Amino acid sequence: MVDAPFHSERVASGFVTGDEGLGHAVISAADIEATDRFYRGSLGMRLTDRVENEIAPGTRLEIRFLHANARHHSIAFASLPMPKRIHHFMVQANEMNEVGHAYDRALDAGVPIASTLGQHPNDQMFSFYALTPSGFQVEFGWGGVRVDEATWDAQAVYDHVSSWGHRPPAGAGS
Repeated sequence: MVDAPFHSERVASGFVTGDEGLGHAVISAADIEATDRFYRGSLGMRLTDRVENEIAPGTRLEIRFLHANARHHSIAFASLPMPKRIHHFMVQANEMNEVGHAYDRALDAGVPIASTLGQHPNDQMFSFYALTPSGFQVEFGWGGVRVDEATWDAQAVYDHVSSWGHRPPAGAGS
């Protein structure tokens, strides 16, 4: 058993963990209502907010974000099928500059970038997404908002996933 918390030589400031857990995961939900009943009804998680938009003519996307602690979301699930059941998991650094350093390290190492630097409108996370060898993504971020149960509006619905950025890198798919 190790009593000392994890420390990465590459992320000097460390990660936001403790009472907020490791980070979050976003998964595919073939039946979004059954998935919601499981996480909220069976596990007691609480709705943080949602994203709902039409991503192509006749194709609607819904993502529900749930929290189990003050972290904006511990899990989110999307109504679209994905190549993997997990879209991504996220780790959050304690300092913004760590995101830039991690982005540079990923580029230098030839790690495929799925989405460039950007920021989400709901959790305010500044981040990028890298593709893992297993085919799902990892989000490396900083600055997510914390939920205050006394004042949080769980009815908020966003019509976009990113405020800016989070684009495929130049030349991707060409």
